[in-house]
Amino acid sequence: MREMEIHDYARQLLEAHGPKAIAEAAQNAIDLESKGELELARTWRHIEDAMKAYARASPKLKRPAPWPPDSSAAKPD
Repeated sequence: MREMEIHDYARQLLEAHGPKAIAEAAQNAIDLESKGELELARTWRHIEDAMKAYARASPKLKRPAPWPPDSSAAKPD
């Protein structure tokens, strides 16, 4: 796959399946590595990395803030 295809595919997977798509891509890579399909495994690792980058950049894909909030944080007056 070319770089642009990898990023398009990664974005589509994240939009369709959410953050669990990252774990699924990693599992695909592990499965392929165990079968000796190293080139395909590298492609899935690349897709995984692209999804991680998109997830970091997209607020709707980030994990929610912890609750309750840290009590040591400054409170408004």
